Amino acid sequence: MAWRATAALAATVVATALQEFRPLSTGLSNVGNSVFVGGNSLVYIGGQFDIAGGVVVHGVAAWDPSFQTWNALLPGPGVVPSSVNALNNYFSNLIVGGQFNSTAGGAVIERNIGQYLIVAGQWINIGDVGVGDAEYVLAVKHTIPFLDLLFAGGLFTAATGLPSAKNIAAYNGTGWNAVGPGLSDIVRVIQTVSFNQVVVGGDFLSTADASVELNHIGRWNGVVWTAFADQFGIGVDGPVYAMVEANPPGGPFLFVAGSFNNAGSLSNATHNIARWHEASSSWSSLGSGVNGPIYTMALLGGAMYIGGDFFIVGGISPHNLAKFDVGSLVFTAVDGVNGEGTNGPVKSLGFLGSDLYFTGSFSVVGVNTAASNAAMLGPASATPTPTGTPTPTMSIGASPSVSELVCAWE
Repeated sequence: MAWRATAALAATVVATALQEFRPLSTGLSNVGNSVFVGGNSLVYIGGQFDIAGGVVVHGVAAWDPSFQTWNALLPGPGVVPSSVNALNNYFSNLIVGGQFNSTAGGAVIERNIGQYLIVAGQWINIGDVGVGDAEYVLAVKHTIPFLDLLFAGGLFTAATGLPSAKNIAAYNGTGWNAVGPGLSDIVRVIQTVSFNQVVVGGDFLSTADASVELNHIGRWNGVVWTAFADQFGIGVDGPVYAMVEANPPGGPFLFVAGSFNNAGSLSNATHNIARWHEASSSWSSLGSGVNGPIYTMALLGGAMYIGGDFFIVGGISPHNLAKFDVGSLVFTAVDGVNGEGTNGPVKSLGFLGSDLYFTGSFSVVGVNTAASNAAMLGPASATPTPTGTPTPTMSIGASPSVSELVCAWE
């Protein structure tokens, strides 16, 4: 994908550049849940906030790194209630998922999911996902090229035109469709993999009709659900929040993270993160794992970055941010010249070039750099000086392209 650096370049950037944690202006007024990096060089963040950098935004906003400004998604702005859990692209547009009833001001009525036209600067109704205020969307994913559908997952029982949709549904551009019998409980993350399947993680133990045991992670090939099973076990023993695929020598491998201790036949050995090898149908642990839940992962070259609520990773003590070399299988801290980590959970992260953007529930990054729920790690330098006139609305930019990141927590 266009946003990725090559593995060699990424390794050089990560290994040699002095980096620095920086806030995104005055940050967010409340928790951030999801980061999405658009091909228009904007960083979109969704969450439970109404204000971003002094701008009224309601649940979703765009950070412009060139001008160092926050921008609202107009008209609206944003959605109400201000609760956005997931962001992704659908062709040239932005998909917003969460727990809301309409755009702010009520111009477009849309329950829990909406489409924002980046270039035109307008909201489009693509139907409802969920009925009633207790249902919500936690994950959205456009599965191109495989199947070429927009999947939505969360906790819901129906979608527009689909009276029975158990926690997952797929949109084909004109309407919502069932994904087999659905799943028995909450869906938190949806990902595509090189072996041409849609992989789903969450709280579920089986398909909704109990016909297939899955245990928190399953895969859909367009026809049937199947499990990730090794010789002695199926799935993992706790919720899955994040997944990313990497292809070091011997790969590809699917890295799976969340809040669990067992994966397949690996008993009390994985500690919230494990690696699945499709060719041998086997799970493996990543050293001694991580001592708290992992909510998000993103890949830059051969380095897999993880965020969550932890302070011991593979024998070292990073705070809520760490990276894992998928080739050497070694964990390290995510350091800047002004320290490492955050003072609260990291719930989503992603890359714009080699710059790391992340959000969650924190007030400090590094040693003592104030950052309200959103920050970045980039080359150590003075704050960029804006030039020209920033654009005040979001009717700008080229088509967004997805960066490999997920957020799947509640």
